[in-house]
Amino acid sequence: MSMISKLSSLLPKKQQQQRKSDRKRRTLPVRVDGVNAKATTRDLSFSGVYFETTAKFNVGSIIKITIDLSDTPGARHTQLQCEATIIRVDNRGSKVGVAAQIDTNTTAVTTT
Repeated sequence: MSMISKLSSLLPKKQQQQRKSDRKRRTLPVRVDGVNAKATTRDLSFSGVYFETTAKFNVGSIIKITIDLSDTPGARHTQLQCEATIIRVDNRGSKVGVAAQIDTNTTAVTTT
């Protein structure tokens, strides 16, 4: 299965939304380079990600993230590596919600 097919299976069919791309509600592990805190996605799309963590972030920061897609049914060990720009930070009690726009320079790594 190609990487595009795997990502497409995570995303909903076309819907009327005022977004660059449709998003899918998925809980997947996220690793942010240089940050030693757990993070998990809440929403994921081709153009962005919303994840929750206990780490603090600033709007406008550029981060490097790795999203583990292995929890997707039928997927091998696949990770999506990309840079993203933080566009919103939501303080949610003990957690922080982070909305980030994924840059076009994205790499998928699949291992067995």
